Amino acid sequence: MRKLRKRITSAVTAAVIGVTSAVAAMSTASISVNAADENYVEALQMSLYFYDANHCGGDVGENPLTWRDDCHMQDATASLDNAQGLSAASKSAIMEQNGGSSTVDVSGGYHDAGDHIKFSMTIGFSITSLAWSYFSYPEAYEAAGCTDHLLYILKNACDYFMKVTYLDSSDDVIAFCYQVASEGEDHNGSNSWSAPEVQDWTRTTFWADSSHPSGDASGQMAAALAASSLAFRNNGNTAYADECLKYAQALEEFTKKYPAATYDGVGSMYASGQTVDDVAWSEVWCQLAANNGKLPSSYTPSYVLTGDKCYTGNNYDGYMYCWDKVWSGYAALLAEVGYNTNTYVNEMKTELNGQGGLSTSSYNAAGWGASRYNCALQMLAHHIADATGDDSYAAAAKYQMDVILGNNSTGYSFLLGYGDKWATRVHHRAANPGTGNPADNTEALYTAYGTLVGGMDSSGNYEDHQNSYQFTEPALDYNGCFALAIAPLVVKYGGDATTFPAKLASIAEIEANYDFSSGSGTVTTTETTTTTTTTTTTTTETTTTTTTTELVTTTETEPTTTTIETTTTKEADTTTETQPTETTTTETQPTETTTTETSATTTESTPSGEVVGNVWLAGQAGGVGFWNLEAAGQNPAAVTGNGQYKASWEFQGDGTDNIECLILQSDFNIYAYAPEGTTNPLDECSVKLTIDKITLDGVEIAYTGPTDGCVTTGDDGVSLRVNILNTWGNANIKDIVGSGVSLTDVMEVTFTVSGLPGGDVTTESTTETTTTTTTTSLTTTTTTTTTTTPQQTTVTTTSDSDLIGPTNTTSTTTTTTSTTTTTTTATTTTKAPDKTTTATTTTKAPDKTTTATTTTKAPDTTTSTTATTLDPNVEVTIGDVNMDGKISIKDIILLNKYVVQMVDLNEHQLKAAACKEDGTINSEDVVALMSYIVELVETLPTK
Repeated sequence: MRKLRKRITSAVTAAVIGVTSAVAAMSTASISVNAADENYVEALQMSLYFYDANHCGGDVGENPLTWRDDCHMQDATASLDNAQGLSAASKSAIMEQNGGSSTVDVSGGYHDAGDHIKFSMTIGFSITSLAWSYFSYPEAYEAAGCTDHLLYILKNACDYFMKVTYLDSSDDVIAFCYQVASEGEDHNGSNSWSAPEVQDWTRTTFWADSSHPSGDASGQMAAALAASSLAFRNNGNTAYADECLKYAQALEEFTKKYPAATYDGVGSMYASGQTVDDVAWSEVWCQLAANNGKLPSSYTPSYVLTGDKCYTGNNYDGYMYCWDKVWSGYAALLAEVGYNTNTYVNEMKTELNGQGGLSTSSYNAAGWGASRYNCALQMLAHHIADATGDDSYAAAAKYQMDVILGNNSTGYSFLLGYGDKWATRVHHRAANPGTGNPADNTEALYTAYGTLVGGMDSSGNYEDHQNSYQFTEPALDYNGCFALAIAPLVVKYGGDATTFPAKLASIAEIEANYDFSSGSGTVTTTETTTTTTTTTTTTTETTTTTTTTELVTTTETEPTTTTIETTTTKEADTTTETQPTETTTTETQPTETTTTETSATTTESTPSGEVVGNVWLAGQAGGVGFWNLEAAGQNPAAVTGNGQYKASWEFQGDGTDNIECLILQSDFNIYAYAPEGTTNPLDECSVKLTIDKITLDGVEIAYTGPTDGCVTTGDDGVSLRVNILNTWGNANIKDIVGSGVSLTDVMEVTFTVSGLPGGDVTTESTTETTTTTTTTSLTTTTTTTTTTTPQQTTVTTTSDSDLIGPTNTTSTTTTTTSTTTTTTTATTTTKAPDKTTTATTTTKAPDKTTTATTTTKAPDTTTSTTATTLDPNVEVTIGDVNMDGKISIKDIILLNKYVVQMVDLNEHQLKAAACKEDGTINSEDVVALMSYIVELVETLPTK
C-alpha cells in the first residue's frame, strides 16, 4: 500500500498550475517557438519522470508516480559477511563506523534499465550527463519549470553514492559498493520478470577498495557528485554541495591511485575496456566544482589531446560519448569551459564525422539502442554549434531529435508518452510486469512517461515487442544522453511549458501537483509580510468671540513605510500692483489669544515589500566558517529594493582569534541584471553592493576598500559578492585589518544596494506644526494696499542618513501663483465664506499623482482626501506587466504571481495585464500572454 503523500500541494486551476510550473525561477529572455517544431519543453519535462520509474529503495512510495512503491527493502540490511570484493581490513573499518554491526544500508539509487540491478557506474554516467545538461543550459530547465525535479533526481543519486561510500578520518576512501545484484540472480530467477515491489529476496553486494579497485565506477561516481554539486550550489544549497564535493574529491583521488576496472558481478554487461577516460573525466569535473564552474587559470588537465583520437599517448577509437568511453564528452566539456577551445572543437568534429555525422535528411541509428547513441552525437553537434556559431550543426541535431520524437516512418515516438503513438510493449519490468514471460509480449500496465527506448535501427525497422530489447528497452544512460540533446533544443527552438502540466490532470500514472522542492535540495525561504497602516489625526481649534473652527485632517501613511520630510521655500519673480485706497471701519469685541498645537505621531517601520534578494556575511573566523545563509549566528538582509541595509554575524567560536575571510555575499544573479548576450556580465550587471561601514561589537573598523578585483561572483559563478578580507591564496584582499573576535563579537556590515530596476521603496512620516492666532481689538483701519505676490515653490524631499533599508527620494513640488491682491482690514464677526484649497503632489518612479482636496467651511471645517492612485493618461503596452518596455517571460512570471495572490499590481500594471480584455485579471490572461510570447497568437489587445 502506498505511503500517504504529504508533499502534494493544493490544486489551483490547470492553466495556472501549468504556467506557474513553466515560469518558476526564470531569469533569462523568453524562448520563441515555431508552430512546426516539436514541443521540446514538454519532452524535457516528461523525460525526468523516467528516473522516478527506475527509483529504488524505501522512499519510492513517496515519489510522484502512482504506480511505483517501496522496493528491494532487503538492500537496507545487506550483510557484510556476504559482500563480494571486500578485504578483511575494509570490512573491519566499515563495521567500526557502523557501531560494530555487520549489516550496511545500500538501499536507494536507481535501477539500471528494464531490469533491477544497480550499477554505480551507469548511475554515475547518467547523473553526470543530467547535471551537465543543467550546467550548460540552466535556462532550459528554468523555462520548463522543472529545476526542482532535476535536483530531486540528483539528490537521490548523490544520497545513495555518499551512503555506500565509506571514508576514513582523513576523508580518504576506505571502500564503496559499486553494484547491487548480479545478472544471474536478477535475470534467471523464477520470479525475475516481476515488479520490483514484489522482489523480497536478499541481493548480493559488490565492493571496491584499494585491494580490489573499480576505477571505472569510482570515476563516474566522482564526476556525478562533482557535477551535481554545481547544480546544488547554483540553487543555494551550499552545505549539501560541499558534502557532495568532499565525496567527489575522495573518489577522484581513489580513481587516480587505483585506475583499474573490475569485472566481478559485472560480467559482460558493462565490461569497461579502460579507465583512463574515467580518471580524466572525474578530474575535470572536480576542478570545475571546486572553482565555481570554471577551470583555474593555472590548471592543465592530466590528459590532453596529443593527436586525433589520442589523449596523452593513450589511443582510443573515436567512439561516441557513452558509459564505456567518455572522451568525446571530455572534449566537449573542455571546449565549453574555454580550455583550448579550437583544439577540442576540431576533435569533436573529427569524432562526429567518424561516427557518420548528422544531417537534416537521414537518421543516424548505429548500434543497439540507437536512440541513446544518436543523442550522444546530438550533444557533440550542439557543442560545436555553441562554440563556432555554425547553426547547421544545431539544425542537424534538431532533425535527429524530431525523428526520435515521432517524425519518422514508423509513427512511433521513442520517448514514451510523447506525441500520439509510442511503444506499449516495453521491456521494463516495473511498467510491464506481464505474465513472467517476455516472449508473451504483454501490453504494459503503465506508461512510463519520459522513458527513452532504443527506437528504430539503421534500416528504419522498429518492433514494438517486449522481448525485442534493442528496440523497446530503456536504460539510465539513454535518458542521460537525451538530457544533453534536448536541453539545447529548448534554448534554441523553444516549446510550450503549459501543455504537459495541463495533461497531468488526466494522467493516472503521475501525481499532478507533486511538490519536488521538498526533496530537491532547494533552499526554501519562507517569507512573512506584515502590512501596517497608521492613521494620524491632527486637530486644530481656533477660538474667537463668535466662532469656533475645528479642523480635522486625516493622513493615511503608506503601509510599513516611513518618510522624513524637510521643506525648503524658494522665492521666484514677484509682481507688484497698487490698488485704490479704501477705508473700512469695523467694530469687534476683544478676542482671546489662542495657541493651537498640532501634534503628530511619527511612525517608522522596517521597509517592506517583496524580497528580491538576500545579502549576508560569509567567511571564516578562528577556523569557524559561516559561509551559508543559514549558518548559526547569521542575520542576513532581505533586500526589497534600492537602499541601505545591514547584515551581521555573531561569532560562534570558542575564544579570541582572527578573521581569516570576510565576504559580503548575495544571491543576486548577475546575468539577470545584465544585458542579454553580454560577454562580461559582472561588469555590466546593474546591481551594485557598496560597503558603507563595518563594525565589530559596535566599534567601527577602518574599511580601506574597495580593492581592485574584490567585486566578483560567488561559488556558483553567477551570484554577486564583494570580498572584504581574504588572507588565503591568491585573493589576498585586505580591505580591513584582521581583527580579533570572541564569543560575544558581532560583525556588522552596513551597505547600500543600487541598480535594482524599479526597486526603490518610499517611506513617509508626519511632522509637528504649531499655529498661533493673535488677539484682535476694537480697531478702525484705513488701508492702502500695495501687494507684492511672489510665485512660491515648496520642495519637499525625503532624507534620513540613519534609516536602514531602502529609501526613495520623493520630490514634491507645490506651486502657488497669485495675482495682485488688495487686502483690507482685519476683523471677523461674520461667517467666513467657504474656501477650497487644492494641493497636487507628484511622485516619480513610477509616475504617480495624488490629489488632496481640503474644504474649509465656517463655523465647521471638514477635510476630505480623494486619491487617484495613478495618472489615467499614462499609456501602457498590453503584456508589459513589469513596465520595462518589453514583453518577455518575466511579465508572465509577474502576472502569474498576481493571479495566485503573491504580489499586488498598480493600476498601470493591471491595465497592461489585461491580455484578454474581459474586465477581469485571471489565469486566462496568463495563458493569453504565454500564447503571445511563444507565438501561438500574433496579437494582444490594444492599450
